[in-house]
Amino acid sequence: MDRAPQYLEKLMDALDSGLRERGITAKIEWDRIEGSRMYLVWVVSKAFANIPHSMRQAIVWRIADETLTYDKLLRLSMILTLAPTEAGER
Repeated sequence: MDRAPQYLEKLMDALDSGLRERGITAKIEWDRIEGSRMYLVWVVSKAFANIPHSMRQAIVWRIADETLTYDKLLRLSMILTLAPTEAGER
């Protein structure tokens, strides 16, 4: 896998610390969308099993908005917020 661009590393660090501040420990990974300059971010946490999807999204996008400039936000295709069972983990 390629190395993440600096702004994506900054986002992943901010997501990790911002979620921890809210008592959420998460595994955070990324994928480049082939043939584009866009990225997909995966955030998987056991804590998400008890949090509605809309609230999960509000949390991670608030962190992203506080961390990245608008032009960098446009390079995010999506931020997936999943519980391990939703991500296919056991």
